[in-house]
Amino acid sequence: MSRLGLFGYGSLVLPESAAMTLGRDPGMLRPVRLHDRRRRFSQRRDNLTCEQTSDCHGGPRPERGRGLNVEQGE
Repeated sequence: MSRLGLFGYGSLVLPESAAMTLGRDPGMLRPVRLHDRRRRFSQRRDNLTCEQTSDCHGGPRPERGRGLNVEQGE
């Protein structure tokens, strides 16, 4: 079986959420630390044409979206 690393935080590391992301049971989950990396909201996308868009509850869909990224850093 091949090994796959899925990095997440908060509710994204719940087994149910990992299963939805992977499309299968994630098996054993364990914490890891990425050294010399940082999280930053540095991804920008067109929210109207992207394959996975985001809606605002009770309002219009925003034209632009921001995403959390892992970058080299402290």
